[in-house]
Amino acid sequence: TQQQLYAEAIRCDPTESAAYNHLGATLSGPTASYALPDGRTMTQQQLYAEAIRCDPTESAAYNHLGATLSGPTASYALTDGRTMTVQQLYAEAICCDPNFSAAYYNLGATLSGPTASYALTDGRTMTQQQLYAEAIRCDPNYSAAYDNLGATLSGPTASY
Repeated sequence: TQQQLYAEAIRCDPTESAAYNHLGATLSGPTASYALPDGRTMTQQQLYAEAIRCDPTESAAYNHLGATLSGPTASYALTDGRTMTVQQLYAEAICCDPNFSAAYYNLGATLSGPTASYALTDGRTMTQQQLYAEAIRCDPNYSAAYDNLGATLSGPTASY
């Protein structure tokens, strides 16, 4: 199965970040778990955290881990000792890959309104509207980003 192949990749190279990330993505929720060949049983969240431990620049793992948490201030303690909120996880995904459209979109979705903002680690402070616009810049076919950006406008003729 797909899961067995990812688990085999981990057995062959226990530092293979992408395999942990991909295996986590096959699970049906944050507390769903998988028994690895080495005897460890890991939840979806633990698999994403392990992907980050193996490669601290694995942008997709930060994004996926953020998506498993509920609420913008929910947090997760990584194995390196950092505790990161949902927003910090999405911001770190952006730091690792400045063209990661889903991370901009997801960070925008955590903000409470069109002018609410978040300070990224690169020094930019971006509003919800700017985050959705940046998601569109990164992926011009990202329909949900267009939809959410439209929803931030006040009236049918308002523009961004």
